[in-house]
Amino acid sequence: MDNIKLSHSEEWLALEKGYSEKIHSIGLSKENKDKNRYSNILPFDYSRVILSPRENSNNDYINASFIDINEKENVIVTQAPISATIEDFWWMVWTHNVGLVGMFTNFFEGNKVKAMIYWPLNQNQELFLVNKKLCIINRKTTVLLESILTELEIKFENEPSRILYHFHYRGWPDFGTPKTTGDIHQFLKIALETRNNHPELKLLFHCSAGCGRAGVMCAIYRHLITKEEIPHIVEALRKKRMSMVQTDQQYKFIYKIIESF
Repeated sequence: MDNIKLSHSEEWLALEKGYSEKIHSIGLSKENKDKNRYSNILPFDYSRVILSPRENSNNDYINASFIDINEKENVIVTQAPISATIEDFWWMVWTHNVGLVGMFTNFFEGNKVKAMIYWPLNQNQELFLVNKKLCIINRKTTVLLESILTELEIKFENEPSRILYHFHYRGWPDFGTPKTTGDIHQFLKIALETRNNHPELKLLFHCSAGCGRAGVMCAIYRHLITKEEIPHIVEALRKKRMSMVQTDQQYKFIYKIIESF
């Protein structure tokens, strides 16, 4: 973009012109078609998350991507689970040692289903998967202003159990932006604390498709760590997953958050 100072809208338009489609043949395959929430949002073959083998399943596909934060760290960005992929989602969480899930969509938006309920909502409620060998237990739920923070315990066979925090932000309209930012700041603080105190744990971001709202949060998180310019970050994200940050409004919201953090 040379040395000319562009407005945020001009930056956005320049980014749009520079977008190029990548290969996503695995997500397009017949056997995986029903595992995609949206047929036009698919992981690139070279950056997709590959599921580890598990009992009664040889399919390694999930609509999820590894997104680089820096040379040493990446996060997972994925679609909201559909009924056919809830077990895949939790198997990915377990095998990739996810310690924090950020969910940035509601279950229903505009009379459309945007996400399944994929975790136990009530305290002490359990969810069993993988032939009842994988168990997710709700240990504590805390209601914030526009979010719900849930402490989940995950057990698999005789391995040591793990604690995962699930942050469900409910104040973000599809293709729009939140009216308030307090809970967004709270999530980012939790994400940074998790990264600093438990570097062995991976972070996971998702909205409905896993590109718009999740892309915004991924871009903000990366900037807080690397201090890179926002256009460079968004371009880098789009090389790992299609359509990351979908609208001009969402792009401007990235600046709004980082300027107030």
